[in-house]
Formats: sequence, C-alpha cells, structure tokens
Amino acid sequence: MSWKELNWVGWMRPSHFLLAWVAILLPSFIPVRVVAGNIDSNDNAWLVRNERLFRFDYANDFFTGTDRYYTQGYGFALFHSALAKSPLINLLVALHGGSKSYGLTFRHCGFTPTTLDSDAALIGDRPFASYLFLGHSLISSDPRRDLTLISELDTGLIGEGSGGKQIQTGLHRALGSSLPRGWDNQIRNDLVLDYYVRIEKRVAATALADAAIFVDSTLGTLYTNAAAGLASRFGKITDDNNRLYLFGRLEQKVVGYDATLQGGLFNRNSPYTLPTEELERFVLRGEVGITIERKGYALQFTRSFQGREFKSGFSHQWAEISFIRHF
Repeated sequence: MSWKELNWVGWMRPSHFLLAWVAILLPSFIPVRVVAGNIDSNDNAWLVRNERLFRFDYANDFFTGTDRYYTQGYGFALFHSALAKSPLINLLVALHGGSKSYGLTFRHCGFTPTTLDSDAALIGDRPFASYLFLGHSLISSDPRRDLTLISELDTGLIGEGSGGKQIQTGLHRALGSSLPRGWDNQIRNDLVLDYYVRIEKRVAATALADAAIFVDSTLGTLYTNAAAGLASRFGKITDDNNRLYLFGRLEQKVVGYDATLQGGLFNRNSPYTLPTEELERFVLRGEVGITIERKGYALQFTRSFQGREFKSGFSHQWAEISFIRHF
C-alpha cells in the first residue's frame, strides 16, 4: 500500500478454519478484538455496523486462576458518526474511499507482581502499575481490496492518579480477600500519549470462515512496539442479526518501550522499575474466544495468552467478557 492510498484526515490530508483455524488455535483475534499489540486494545473493526456500536469489556486473570501481572482491566467503546466532529479525529489516518467509523474508547488497566503480600518492592518482579486513557479511534475499510485500517490516539495518565490501588483494594475487600500490599511502590504519575495504527488484509473468506493477516504499531509514552500476525473466525459469521462464531489470533510483538515495566517517559522518580536490559524484546501473544450475537446484542468471551515480558518473569493468561450493543 502506497502513501497515496492513504487519506490523511483533516490538516494531514494530501488530496488508508477447520484445519486452517486449528493451525492457529493457540492464537488470537482479528475480527473481534485489536489495539493488537497492546493489552488494552480491543478490535471493533468486525463488529461496527452502520457506524454505530457500544461495547463494555471486563478482563481479569482471576478467571484463569491467578492474580498477577495484567490483573484487571475494564473499558468501553462508543462508535457514532457524530464523533467525526471531534478535532482529534483529524489527526487519524484513514484509507481513501470506502466506509469510515468514528469511535471514542476508555480503558483502565492494572498490573501487579507475582505476590501481593509484601510492602517492599519485589526486585526482579513486575512493578505495580495502573493507567487510564481516553482514545479517539477511526476505522476505515476498502471492501474492494479487503483492507481495513484502524488508527487511534490515546491520552491519559499512568500512576497513582489513575486509582489502581483503590480499585484493587476495594475489589479484594468486597470479595473478602486479603488486601494487596505494595502499591506504594507503583509507577509514578506520568503522561499517556500513544498513537496506534493497524492495517489488516483479509486473505480468505467463505460463508463459514475467514482469515486475515495484520501488522500494527504503537508509538508513544505508554507503549512503543510493533506486531504482526494472523487471525480468523469460524462459524456463522455472515448474518448481521444472528451470529455465532469462534475466533482466534496469533501475533508476534516486538517491544521498544513499556511504561508499565520501565516507568513513565518523563517522570523518572518511580521507586521501582525494571531496567531496560531485563525486558524481553520479542513477546508472543494469542487469543481464542467465542461471539454470540442476536438481534443487535452480542456477548463475547476471550481467553488471552502471553509469553513472558521480562527475563525473570513467567508467561501469563487472562480472560475477558464483553457486552456489545448495535444500534
């Protein structure tokens, strides 16, 4: 795809399964879930219809029997044509021609080390961290070439101000669990400003299955990385009113910077972070799940897998449930 095929919106405008599916079963997600390279990314490209969608997600590793690393996340996405009027939408790239869907996303994520019963920082383990952001998202599609381009600009905060300590403590108290200790060592307050772009190409499609390849990249103060992978769906995928399908995705991520491990880019006063040499630069990620949709409502369950992010760490898994409404 050449630069001429991209439409730089606003001031940037220069006038964007069975065997096959089993083969990637340990994987992932194109059709149903993105910001592919990042934990907080949900792909709405295959869910938005008529430029409208509301989605709420809740993720927790409690569903997979652990309480560490990426321990909890929640958020929403709203797509509506009225969001095209937001000035920040003008900063997002899009494919030339085809359809466009404009979205607003919110996400809060929390991260902890392997144990929650120590007041001291656990050297060689993951730091406590949490962040929240509000993002503007643009999905553009070119059906003639089976291309979809997703771009997103996220702005927010990492650190104490995002309330990770209060949220996890409150949840543990409500469940009657022991209260987490160690949050005083969390990553300190800093700016979240990330720009994310993903291009995906559908390479196969039938009435019961489809598959796509994708590449994406994030540049910013929270994450800087790139990824490439394969995703597919299998089941009843062509009926917009009633759908039931399995989905999967597998991706290889190349990590440049991760503020949840290394601290904020500007505020270097966090009491404990992991040194750069401890990061794993190549991280494998995958997802499998199921989507059930009927008459404009959908329920989605996703199981995610991730290789270790730092040299003394472990692989991790978590699950997410999503409630979706088309309107």
